[in-house]
Amino acid sequence: MDGLYDFYTTNLRPVLIEQERKRKIVVKDMKLVFAVIVLGASIVIFDWLRKAGFKEENIYAVLILYIPALFVAFIINRVIVKWHKVKAKQVTISKVVQFIDPALKYSATEMVLASSIRSAGFFPTTVTLEGEDLISGHFQGLRFACSEVSIKRDDEQLRNISGSDIRINALIFRGLFAEIELPEPINSVIYIYPKNLANSYKGLFGRLSATSGNLERVKLEDPTFEKNFMVYASDQLQSRMVLTTKLIADISDLREKMNVGIMLSIKHSKLYIAVPSSQDLFEPNVFKSYLNPDYVRNYLKELQIVTDLVEDVREIFRLS
Repeated sequence: MDGLYDFYTTNLRPVLIEQERKRKIVVKDMKLVFAVIVLGASIVIFDWLRKAGFKEENIYAVLILYIPALFVAFIINRVIVKWHKVKAKQVTISKVVQFIDPALKYSATEMVLASSIRSAGFFPTTVTLEGEDLISGHFQGLRFACSEVSIKRDDEQLRNISGSDIRINALIFRGLFAEIELPEPINSVIYIYPKNLANSYKGLFGRLSATSGNLERVKLEDPTFEKNFMVYASDQLQSRMVLTTKLIADISDLREKMNVGIMLSIKHSKLYIAVPSSQDLFEPNVFKSYLNPDYVRNYLKELQIVTDLVEDVREIFRLS
């Protein structure tokens, strides 16, 4: 990126110096919280031991009493770190996003609209949606919104000791989700799924057919694509016009670049892409200096994934 060094020196480094100062305060606060709670617990525990009279079996009670104290310290420190990360990301990533393109906006606490995630058709409708790190605006001539999302399905599969059902949240997706507006509508609903996720979404295509019209399996004359993807569409003729040899090759290239089983759907004027990830993107590490070059380098690398998605879509649809 041209001008990166000047941008870092003039705009970003002063912000990082201030955030580094706050990071050190947060680390000190975390140590203080831990020390105060453990010390308070020790005073209470040893006062109890003095009154009760020390016995060998008391050592187990002491250990048990320390557990809730450590748990409280963990929860308080987690809240401290969470709020610091939100503020640090908002200030830092906003600067980096603006450097990439002034038309882009960033929010550390917002996510892609839940209606967009449900419209994509990738996941069951009865799910819990969470997300953060929303990047939105116009880029490369396309309007888009992208964020990290975590999608959980409620399953009644366990019973507690009383025999009644309890709910567990099963994580079915974590990664990037993007909604990109196409310049022209497509007269077909098209779903492109990786084959290795077919079992995970068993029965989903039946539900999609009920809302999108009768979906049919589209078989294409590309052995590599057919090996990795399944395609369903509401209109065979229209879908084959859209899924040209060039488009199929570009989707395969995108899969190779991301090195994961991406999911795509095209509905009228919207393209939806879901990219699984095992990493929590855009998260600063409070135990490492923000002035380390790797800190900004990691942000740029992760933001490159987002901008690459839009650029690849632009290339796929051969937009001028």
